Amino acid sequence: MLCAICGREGRGFCWVSPPRAGTKRQFKRFCSMRCQDIHARRAKAGGGVVIDPTHNEKAAMEAVLP
Repeated sequence: MLCAICGREGRGFCWVSPPRAGTKRQFKRFCSMRCQDIHARRAKAGGGVVIDPTHNEKAAMEAVLP
């Protein structure tokens, strides 16, 4: 599996989301403690799924949103 942050090959550093009612558990793999820490800080801050949308992502959002 690839690192969830940088895209390198994962090396055994993992994160599993805590169980919550009505949601599936998420499993993410990281290449280093640095990438794992970046993910933890993003999760605590509220996430932010799309940082900088690509041209295709912008077109898809415009096509779906009224």
